[in-house]
Amino acid sequence: MLPGVSVSGGGAGRLHGGQIKKVRYLIELEWWEKSTCQNAARLIQAAWRAGHLRPSSSIGDQRHLYSLMRMARSLRMERPALEMSIEDQVAEIEGAVLAEVGRSEAQKVDILKRIQSKVVQVATLKEKLGMKHKFHAAD
Repeated sequence: MLPGVSVSGGGAGRLHGGQIKKVRYLIELEWWEKSTCQNAARLIQAAWRAGHLRPSSSIGDQRHLYSLMRMARSLRMERPALEMSIEDQVAEIEGAVLAEVGRSEAQKVDILKRIQSKVVQVATLKEKLGMKHKFHAAD
C-alpha cells in the first residue's frame, strides 16, 4: 500500500480512477520485468549448457531452449501498457517533448561555448604564428 493513501474510506488520501490505473500498471510492469529477467536468466543458462557443456546436445535440450525463447518473445509482446485518456497521453508527450527541447537547448549552449573556446584558441595561435613569421622575416 502507498504511504498516506487509503483506497477505501474517505479523506484526501483516496485514490481516484486514474491513480488506480497507474498503480495497477506499475504493479503489472514490475511483475512483467521480474518475469522477463527470470526468463532471460533461464535462457542464458540453457544456451550456455547447450553450447558449452554438451556440444552434441540432445533434442530435449534444444526444445527446452526454444521454449524459453518463445516465452521471451511472448513476454515482450505482453508488456503491460497504461491506458490513459487522449488528454493525458498528449500531456505526457508534450512533457517529454519539452524535456527533450530543454536538453537540446542545454547541449546547444554547451556546443556554442566549446566552439567559442576553439575560436579563441585558433585566434591566439594565428596571432602567435603571425608574430613568429614577422620575427623571422625581419632577420
